[in-house]
Amino acid sequence: MRLTLILLFFTPLAFGQTYVQLVEYADQKVEVGDYYGAILYYQQAMTFDSTSVEINWKMAETQRKYKNYEKAAEYYQLVYTKEQARIYPMSIFWLATMLQQSGEYAQAKQAFKSANKV
Repeated sequence: MRLTLILLFFTPLAFGQTYVQLVEYADQKVEVGDYYGAILYYQQAMTFDSTSVEINWKMAETQRKYKNYEKAAEYYQLVYTKEQARIYPMSIFWLATMLQQSGEYAQAKQAFKSANKV
């Protein structure tokens, strides 16, 4: 009952927020170490623009800090495949690290080799 009331109260607030506000809220959550809260806001922001390299990078970083290595690898892969290695040169390194943490050693080895070339 209590959870239902909380959800009913906060749901209208979520729908009335803009992309910029959602990203700002998420960034604030990251600053205080509330990575789960930040992930929720970034996910909402992604409903506006899921192709943004910046939001994919922030999501990857937050997932890594939350220790969700498989999800982090997915987002680092998105950043790296969008040819944004110049803007986010650490994306391939973190992708390799997340693959290694997820037990994907062969893929991690290839990614580390690619990171060496950057």
